[in-house]
Amino acid sequence: MNLLESVKAARRVSTPLVAITTPDPAATIHLLRGGLGNGQAKIPLLQWDAVNAMTPLNGLGEMVLLRLVGVDPETYNRDNPEQVRAFRDAVAQATGNLTEALVAAARLPGDDDEAGVQGTVMFVHNAHLFLGPDVPGNQGLRQAVWNLRDRFKADRRTLILLAPEMALPVELAQDVIVLEEPLPSEAQLAGIVGEQCKSAGLPGPDAGTLAKAVDALRGIAAFSAEQITAMSLRKSGLDLDALRERKRREVEKTRGMSVDREQVYLAEVGGKAQIKKLLRGVFTGNARPGLVVRVDEIEKFLAGAGASGSGDATGVSQDQAGVLLKEMEDNGWTGLILVSPPGCGKTMLSK
Repeated sequence: MNLLESVKAARRVSTPLVAITTPDPAATIHLLRGGLGNGQAKIPLLQWDAVNAMTPLNGLGEMVLLRLVGVDPETYNRDNPEQVRAFRDAVAQATGNLTEALVAAARLPGDDDEAGVQGTVMFVHNAHLFLGPDVPGNQGLRQAVWNLRDRFKADRRTLILLAPEMALPVELAQDVIVLEEPLPSEAQLAGIVGEQCKSAGLPGPDAGTLAKAVDALRGIAAFSAEQITAMSLRKSGLDLDALRERKRREVEKTRGMSVDREQVYLAEVGGKAQIKKLLRGVFTGNARPGLVVRVDEIEKFLAGAGASGSGDATGVSQDQAGVLLKEMEDNGWTGLILVSPPGCGKTMLSK
C-alpha cells in the first residue's frame, strides 16, 4: 500500500490514532485532502500548529470549527473583518494550547449517515516536539491523546500526528499506528521537473536530461525538489550543474555528511590491478550503483563492536553496526571493505 491507501484502510476500520513520519507535512496533507474519498466524501478536515492553533482545511472543517467555538455558521460572514477577527480570537482562546485543542477535539463530529458526513480528520503538525518520550512535562498531553482513542474509534474520527520522525512515549506506543510517507519516486520527480519547466514557460527536457535531473534529485523531499529545480532553470533550459550543486547542499545539511566534489579516476591509482578490475566490473555491469556512500575510517566508529576482546561496554558501537547491517540487508545495498595500512590508497580508490 502507498500512504493514501494505508490511511484509507485505517479509516475503514475506524483506527483513531495515526502518526505519519514525513519530510514534507504540507505535501502529505495535500495528498490526503485530495485522496480521502476520492474528493467526493464529506469529511471535515482540520489542522493544528503551534502558531495558528486549529484551522479548517475545507468548508466542512470551517463549519465544524465555528460550532466548536460557539459561532453560528448561519450568521458568520467571512467577508466581515470583525467577524473573522472574533472567530480567530475565539479559536486561539479555545485551541491555542495543544492539550486544550485535543480536549476540544473530543466534541468534533463523527459519522453521520443521515447527513452523509464521515468522521472528522484532524492533523497535528510537528507532533514530535510535544509528544516525544523525552519531552518534559507532557503527561497531560499524552493523556489527552489517549482519551481520544475510544471516542474517535466509536464513530470513525481520526487524529493524525505529523512529524519528520516520531518516537512515541510508552503510554501511546501500543495505541498509535505509525505510517511513513516515502520520498518522491522517480516518476514523481520527473513530474515535478516537468511541472516546473511548464510553469516557467519552458519546454520539457529531453529524455536524457530528464533522467539526469531525476538522478540528481533522488532522495530529497518533494518541496525541496520543486525549489531546487525552479532555481536551476535558465532561459536555455535546465542547468544540470546548478541542479546537482544545490542537491549537494541539501545533502550537506545532514550533520556528518558531505559530497565529494573532487574528480578522481582509477587510471590515476598506481598498481592495485585486481581491485581496479573489480571496480570497473561493478560500474559497467547490469547493476551499476547510482550512489556510493563512503564511511571513512569505519574501524574507529565500530571499534569494540565485536564479541571478542574488551568490547564496548556502552553498546553504542554494537548499535551502530546493527543499524548499518540491517539497512544494507533490508535495502539490498552491496558493500566493499578496503583494508590496508595507512597511505595505501583506500580513500582514493573509494573516491
